[in-house]
Amino acid sequence: SKATVSVLYWLGSMDFIMKVALCVLCLAAACDGYSQITGLTVKVHPRKVECFYEEAYGVGDKGYLHFQVTSGGAQDIDASITDPMGTVIWSGERVVEERVMFKTRAKGTHAFCFSNKMSTLTHKTVAFDIVIGDPTQSDPLHGIDPIERSIIKVTEGLLAIRQEQSYLKTRERIHRNTAEDTNSRVLWFSLLEIGMLLVMGVGQIVYLRQQFEVKRHI
Repeated sequence: SKATVSVLYWLGSMDFIMKVALCVLCLAAACDGYSQITGLTVKVHPRKVECFYEEAYGVGDKGYLHFQVTSGGAQDIDASITDPMGTVIWSGERVVEERVMFKTRAKGTHAFCFSNKMSTLTHKTVAFDIVIGDPTQSDPLHGIDPIERSIIKVTEGLLAIRQEQSYLKTRERIHRNTAEDTNSRVLWFSLLEIGMLLVMGVGQIVYLRQQFEVKRHI
């Protein structure tokens, strides 16, 4: 009957929903500890080095670092990526913004360091994102079926959108700070210019009055 068909259809839908929910839970368990994502902002004081550490659970895993100096001095900083053996994977000096993609050479803790040793007075504020690991690859202890792989791809797309939004937000904040600083400088320069014009005007009036003043000799 139609009622029986409706009940069976409902049960089938519930079974599909339960499978999707189970896949999401399995995905979270599989990716937990395998793919690390960090989005932070750090203030690096003068003559100091700030380091952050992420674990890599395989050789050849994809790594990604994106950072941008949002404020402080010339808005540049020294940065480096070091593997667990102490080998420098990448380094840059006086970098304002950079996107670095690399592959891990060994399992273990990788260090991401920002150095402000070149500055003696000014601190630097750095916004950065760190990603290590590719959750779309199958784990020997947990196979990834097509549904999980599709969910992972959607998650990666959302992560890319979030990173792009964070990047655009940081760029907007930098441009706004630059515009406000420029407006402040223009304002003070205009006030100084007005003051100079007033002083010159008063000086000219006083000078002309002295030139046309008739002195009486007694």
